[in-house]
Amino acid sequence: MGTVRCLLLAKKDPEKWKVFSELESLEKLRRGSMQWKADLESIGKFIPRFFKTTDFSEDLIMKTVGILQINGHEVPVTDPPHVAIFKNASFLEHSCHPNLAKSFTKDGHLILWAPKAIKRNTHLSICYSDAVWGTQERQQHLMHTKIFKCECERCLDVTEFGTNYDGFKCTTPDCIGVILPSSLKEWNSKWRCSTCGNHVDILFIKDILEKAGKDLNPMTRTADNCIKYIQNYQKWLTNRHFYICQAKIQLVQLIGTDPKELMTVPEDKLNLKLEYCKELLDLYEKLAPCEIRMLGTFCFELHSAIAEHTRRVALKTSLSPKNMLEESLLYVDKCINYLQHECDIFVEGHILKQAKINRDALRMVLVM
Repeated sequence: MGTVRCLLLAKKDPEKWKVFSELESLEKLRRGSMQWKADLESIGKFIPRFFKTTDFSEDLIMKTVGILQINGHEVPVTDPPHVAIFKNASFLEHSCHPNLAKSFTKDGHLILWAPKAIKRNTHLSICYSDAVWGTQERQQHLMHTKIFKCECERCLDVTEFGTNYDGFKCTTPDCIGVILPSSLKEWNSKWRCSTCGNHVDILFIKDILEKAGKDLNPMTRTADNCIKYIQNYQKWLTNRHFYICQAKIQLVQLIGTDPKELMTVPEDKLNLKLEYCKELLDLYEKLAPCEIRMLGTFCFELHSAIAEHTRRVALKTSLSPKNMLEESLLYVDKCINYLQHECDIFVEGHILKQAKINRDALRMVLVM
């Protein structure tokens, strides 16, 4: 229906149609691809036949499809989400390490903002893919949907800013090095250890990744299953590998899903939540600084876990918990900053409201 609505703009709103039709469609690059052929059958040929119209040629329909695919933004304010075109946002560059975050109002308007200061004359960018994915997944997605090979600073650095987000542990005994591709161009061929130089068969890499993906996706979401998954795949994958991190994200969300439940969480699980929250926040602030909903949620989870840890310490000892309360306040403030533009139709909007309540309560306690 999105394609039809855009085509109808030519008569209903010629001015908007002019703006829309001048956007990039990459039609020449898309033409002949598997996706283009599928779109031709399901959209290009379907619309004239279903609506019994000759007003729109196949070429015009396919160009419109291309404009929507290349420039469209998924707007999550409806169920299911819809795709919208924002003229100014269409001119923003792509980067897997962008400097602009996206938020949406209740009415579906786009808010672009910078979580961190941007230096003068720096190009503005958003991520056309998912910044939490590994390099190969982002590369494949961008080639399939946007028809280009990304060569941003993050993709060209196989260590992903020193995080080793795609890294494997070296298979050589006693070596603590990390196995990564020699370069982005050699992603599907040459992997070697950064310390001992040991070369690893790409088939071994692909086999482990295939198994890790298959085991993670259908896994029953329990804290114990996440812990078992992490322990198993840390035999081969680095502590910050994207599959390990996905399991850690699920784990921190499963341990104490609300304040009352958090109060009954065993000490070892609470400590694990604290450890992984800090680790994940540090990682993604470096790797995906504009994934503000995820970062804000991490900050809230960490604030809550620290507050609960403080409560337990205060019950057991006569030590002043002021330092721990100040740390809890630090993270709830960071949460509010990350989620400041989230509206209350989203879970993150409700987290924002609760974070403000918790912040005010903490401030009152600290001045007593």
